[in-house]
Amino acid sequence: FCNILVYFGLSANTNVYSSNAYASFFVSGAVEVPACLLSWFLLDRIGRRWLTCIFMLAAGLALILIVPVSNQSLNELVTILALFGKFCIAGSFGVIYIFAAEIFPTPARAAGLGFTGSFGTLGGIAAPFVMLLANYVWGPLPFLIFGVCSVIAGFLVLLLPETTGVPLPETLEEGEMFGKKSYPPSRDIGLQVDLPELDLSCRS
Repeated sequence: FCNILVYFGLSANTNVYSSNAYASFFVSGAVEVPACLLSWFLLDRIGRRWLTCIFMLAAGLALILIVPVSNQSLNELVTILALFGKFCIAGSFGVIYIFAAEIFPTPARAAGLGFTGSFGTLGGIAAPFVMLLANYVWGPLPFLIFGVCSVIAGFLVLLLPETTGVPLPETLEEGEMFGKKSYPPSRDIGLQVDLPELDLSCRS
């Protein structure tokens, strides 16, 4: 929810990147390319959990810093912080779906990913309404909300088990054990074939 809320909120608020609408839209999309490449490069090196945590914490801190900076009319610094926030949240956006799919056990993977994706879409629905708070309540309030949500979600990610290099849970029981010391369980993957006894004695 927090990931999609911040991502779509920053994607919709393109006027913070440049006074030109076309340049803002281009820069907002172009910053995602290196973010996706960096997340792809670090995915197996850092791990899903820590990479998501670092990206979301960095995005949240950058967006929170916009609040005191915006009061000083430092437009260039606001643009840099907003672009850095969009860079980080786009990087976490590329990891979060892989991470979520690997956490659920195989019998519940499709349903679990569908449920979390649907619940996350509520963040996308709420994002434009959060942006309207800048017009009716306080200018930097959307960035403060996005930043706080991103920081909270970044810390909550640490409560989830790491999935990098770990056998994925194949049953609901293994899903309950996932992340505990008793995981992974020993699996007998050998094939057992019952063959009928053959009478090899010679018969005349």
